[in-house]
Amino acid sequence: MRWEEVDLERKTWTIPAERAKNKRRHEVPLTDSALKIVRGITKLNDCPFVFSKTSKTSVSGFSKAKRAIDDKILTARQASDENATPLPDWTFHDLRRTATTGMARLDIAPHVADAILNHKDGTISGVAAIYNQYDYLKDSQLALKKWEKHVLKQVSEA
Repeated sequence: MRWEEVDLERKTWTIPAERAKNKRRHEVPLTDSALKIVRGITKLNDCPFVFSKTSKTSVSGFSKAKRAIDDKILTARQASDENATPLPDWTFHDLRRTATTGMARLDIAPHVADAILNHKDGTISGVAAIYNQYDYLKDSQLALKKWEKHVLKQVSEA
């Protein structure tokens, strides 16, 4: 995420086509929680990246971060069950699957979830995708607000 891609007034993050996996520009609505995080970050010098440890490069070292998350999850699980074991293998990409599945459970339409994930060949494909050029940004904003509310409720109950 680069500072130049974030529009705090419009509450969006625009990923340019050249950085998107499907080579298609993607506008991501930012929820209140996401905005709070971004607004709380102090821009480091002339660093173009929102998240940086060095003020020169984007965040890296995801395997270390994942180990730390796994340790915290295990500690939390053991607080209520001393026999708890680590979660089965998972990856950060699984969070996309979790979000999409959770949104479906919240009655968010599959084509809106596809739009949020920037899936080029989602539920609207073939000829329909050629004719339907709508970006579903407003629908995505509503869906992400609904998902945010659900996640915050789960976290507060944990």
